[in-house]
Amino acid sequence: MQNREESEMEAVLEAVIAAAKACGERMLQAKKIESSVSEKEGNGNFVTKYDEENQAYLRKELLRICPGARFIGEEDAKREDPGVGEAFVVDPIDGTLNFIRHYGRSAVSIALLQNGEPVLGVVHDPYLAETFSAILGKGATCNGNPIRVSSRPLCKGVAGVGTAPYYPELSAVTVQMVGTLFQNALDIRRSGSAALDLCDAACGRYDLFVETRLSPWDHAAGALIVREAGGKTSTMEGGPLPFDRPCSIVAGNPAAYADYWKLSIPAPDAD
Repeated sequence: MQNREESEMEAVLEAVIAAAKACGERMLQAKKIESSVSEKEGNGNFVTKYDEENQAYLRKELLRICPGARFIGEEDAKREDPGVGEAFVVDPIDGTLNFIRHYGRSAVSIALLQNGEPVLGVVHDPYLAETFSAILGKGATCNGNPIRVSSRPLCKGVAGVGTAPYYPELSAVTVQMVGTLFQNALDIRRSGSAALDLCDAACGRYDLFVETRLSPWDHAAGALIVREAGGKTSTMEGGPLPFDRPCSIVAGNPAAYADYWKLSIPAPDAD
């Protein structure tokens, strides 16, 4: 499929934001969440009926917005390669454990890929009523207001970290990564929602974000928002983020991102 015209992409963005907000409202109205929990593969990897309801709604609504696009959601038993053409990559609730525990740090994450690359991203935080969005080449916004990454170096910055809890084989390298960042940054944070961590890097609340393994639906929207806000993203090996398999991620403002590469942190993707 040929790339969409700018005006058409703006209309798609508006419709995707509306869909994300509808899912956010369902999250805010959720009751008896703990009774709807089941476990998936991996330590601490949970799914609720609200994840499934959000995903079912998004599948229907997003494919109405972009007929012919494919849909790749976290809760799908069978997952596709985004490949050629258009594909939505969706996390219906990023930060499910936070959602279960009423922690108020969860989001709806939606990316539209064209020929395997993100061209549109939306991350909606219903608890703070913040909607981060970006269109490739058009900058990034929060609630319609332009956002930019910070300019702080790592030594004066806050580093967000993810701990890849579903992958016990990465425990040692994750602990080393967190410890090294703690020693070299002003402070560190671990929130439990990678999509929101990336948005915090995009708007300057964080200066860097690092996690040893994420799935495409965790980072596809947020990483585009970081880049459109003037930031840098890559794997911990330094390569581009793939969207057909899990990977590590480094994202942040150019100064803190450059400082990261001066640290001796092993890259799990190289193993």
